[in-house]
Amino acid sequence: MSYDNKLNLEASKVELIENHSGEEADILYLEKGDVVIHQDKKTHYNGWIYCKSNGKYGWIPENYMELQVNNKSIIKKFYSSYELECELGEIVEILVHESQWYLVKNDQGKIGWIPIKKTK
Repeated sequence: MSYDNKLNLEASKVELIENHSGEEADILYLEKGDVVIHQDKKTHYNGWIYCKSNGKYGWIPENYMELQVNNKSIIKKFYSSYELECELGEIVEILVHESQWYLVKNDQGKIGWIPIKKTK
């Protein structure tokens, strides 16, 4: 499944002011209706919750989830935790702005998350 069929594109671009490479070893690919389990891990990015799904761990935007009881949530829409590797000076297209992060697409058509603080 890809984001192209699921997003409302903002059609604006930003430039990277420093390199970015993903820090997550696991990449979550979640569909609407999937259940995730919250983990007790803090971040300085408000609005993100560390979760487990199918033996993999990653950060998920809180508003992508419908919070349930017993540290569980149901995913409300397609989500991938993939962080896009980008280089200084690279221009990327913003697809989504979410709690101090952008979901972006590069010139090669790859889609992933980058922190807003690394853009201008």
